[in-house]
Parts: sequence; C-alpha cells; structure tokens
Amino acid sequence: MLLFVLTAVASTHWLRFAQGRRCNIAWLGAWTYLTAAACTAGWLAARRQAMPLPAVAYGLAGGLALGLTYLSFFLTIKHFGVGVGHLTRQMALVVPVLASIFIWSEKVPLARGVGLAMVFVALPLMSRPTKRLERRAPSRLVLLPASLLVLAGLTNTLTKAYAALEIPGASKVYLLFLLLGAGSVSLLYAAGGRIRPQRRDLLFGLVLGLDNALLNYSRVRLVETEEGVKAFPAMSLGVILVSIVLAMVLWKERFRGRVLVGVALALLALALILLPIEKWLA
Repeated sequence: MLLFVLTAVASTHWLRFAQGRRCNIAWLGAWTYLTAAACTAGWLAARRQAMPLPAVAYGLAGGLALGLTYLSFFLTIKHFGVGVGHLTRQMALVVPVLASIFIWSEKVPLARGVGLAMVFVALPLMSRPTKRLERRAPSRLVLLPASLLVLAGLTNTLTKAYAALEIPGASKVYLLFLLLGAGSVSLLYAAGGRIRPQRRDLLFGLVLGLDNALLNYSRVRLVETEEGVKAFPAMSLGVILVSIVLAMVLWKERFRGRVLVGVALALLALALILLPIEKWLA
C-alpha cells in the first residue's frame, strides 16, 4: 500500500512538472507506458517467466482501458477543469467496489459498509475547487466525465477479474501486457495528431515510466492480496491524503473548512475499512 501511494503521488507531481515544461500529454503517455513495459519485459526475461494466456488477455484488455482512461482524464481536465477530472477519476472506485460485492461476493460488514459510504462523502469534500473555465465544453463532449468514470472503473475491475483467477506467479505477465496495451493506445493517439514528438517528451516519459512500472505493479499486487472492497477505497483515500499533507509541508498550502472535514472523514473511513473492528467487538 505504501509503495502504491508514494509512486502515485510522485507520478502526479511529475506529470504536473512535465505539463509545466510544455510536454505533449499523448506522447508523454506513450513513452511512459512503453518504458514501464520495457522494464517489466526485462524483469520477465531475466526470470524466463511463462506467459499464461488468461494473464495476457486480461492484461491487453486492461491496458486498452488504462490507455483510454489516461487520455480521457486529460481531455476532461482540458474541457471541464482539474477539479472535475480528479474527482471523477477517484469516484470511479464505485465500479470495482460494486463488482467485488455483486460478482465476486465479497462480504461487507457493517463497519466497513459505513466506511465505504463515508468515502463518497469525503472525496468531494477533499476535491479542491477550480476557477470557472473561460469557455464551456462543446456539447459533443458532455459525456466525457461519465466516460472517464466508466473507463477508470473498468480498468480496476479488469484487474480484479484477473486477480480472481489466482494464476500463480503471473502478476508481471499481466502487468507487461497491461502496459503494452496502454502504451499502444497512447502511441496511436499521439501519432494521429499533428504534433511531433519532442526530446523533452521522451526524457520526462523515461523517468515517469520507471515510476509507473512500480505504481502499476503495486496496484496489481494489492488487488491480488486484498479484497476489492478494502483495496480500492484505501488506494484512493491514501493518495489524496498524502497529496494534501505534502502540499501543506512542501508547498506551504493551507486547507480550511470543507477540505479539513473531508480529511477527518477520510481518516475515519480508512479505519473502518481496514481495521478488523467486528473482531475486536466480538
């Protein structure tokens, strides 16, 4: 969990830095995912890992969803604002959580159920408001945030579906094809545009790719080892809480009112979701 949270926060900050250096988001995504895939392929080659077909198939399907999520996330930010983009991506956890309950029959004790409900109250409170956009999004893009929610939720649900197969030692195989799929989507989108790749896109993508390999590996391992109703809310809340703490410590930002209420609710929700409260009270 700690590795996932730290790499996710680092990825967010590095993406911000790359945008400030005028990197092209599509080319940056392509180099990021392909670099992460190359790292994973080297890891697999060194161990001469077998490649089970189900891990390959689920990895490619998840990679397609991940690549589309990446692109729709930045398109949502462009047309609807940063607040809408980040909140929609975090709220997408409702998809794998519901799938975990209704498809894989995961149990939700009362304390955890209360914690899950609190997650959907805390997330909007912790989402920082942004300035109103100067122009409204075109009507043809009105469903873009909903598409982002579905795609982000589908990405994690496919990871859960792969984990439910319980294929021994296939995590890195799934990860390789997940990253290849996402990289291919970004590469096709970038190549279809009018902007040529720049050296800065490649350099930032190489660094981000190393982080991304660890980020997605830790995400896959968390879903493999923890129930979905625990893993997905904990990952979302953990990333937001650490981001807020870093903003306060490193950038001297001050949060008041609803954000602090959201932080308090998030901490309580994490405790209710992760701690075996029912066993303690039994």
